[in-house]
Amino acid sequence: MPYLTAAVVMLGVLCGLNLMLLLAVVRRLKEHARTLAGLSGAGDARLPEAGSAVGHFDALSTDGEAVSRHALEPGTLVGFFSPGCGPCTENLPKFTAYAAALPGGRGRVLAVIAGTDDSEDMQVALARVSRVVVEAHGGPVAAAFGVSAFPTFCVLDGESVITAAGFDLSALPNPVTA
Repeated sequence: MPYLTAAVVMLGVLCGLNLMLLLAVVRRLKEHARTLAGLSGAGDARLPEAGSAVGHFDALSTDGEAVSRHALEPGTLVGFFSPGCGPCTENLPKFTAYAAALPGGRGRVLAVIAGTDDSEDMQVALARVSRVVVEAHGGPVAAAFGVSAFPTFCVLDGESVITAAGFDLSALPNPVTA
């Protein structure tokens, strides 16, 4: 009988420890999910609104060219990317093709890379068709546009007002008529 009592007590202790471990893992997973949502913008995935004005910003392109709200030409295409973002990688060739079809060349295209880690390949691909700005997540250009998720694409008018925006290039006007 004492063996049976000891076994039941031991089983109870093990079940209690297992429950505490399970609760700790669940709490840690919730923290991890919040952190990931904050990095990707997935928890607050809003598009910049068409008709809204772009806020003031000053930045330098990777070529050393000054880029600001007032330096953007009418019809400028702006793309926001993040290294390690699956949809960004998928949309990169589409964006470069769209940008190459725009009249006006690189002067009417701005690509913003949020995050400096592992962005070299993305910078090289984008530099062929656009001016490239690399900034930290939540940097001045993304904040001026109100970008909270990646990728995000916008087209501007001559007054730095967003005329079209989307998480996909299909939401933007045809580049030949833009």
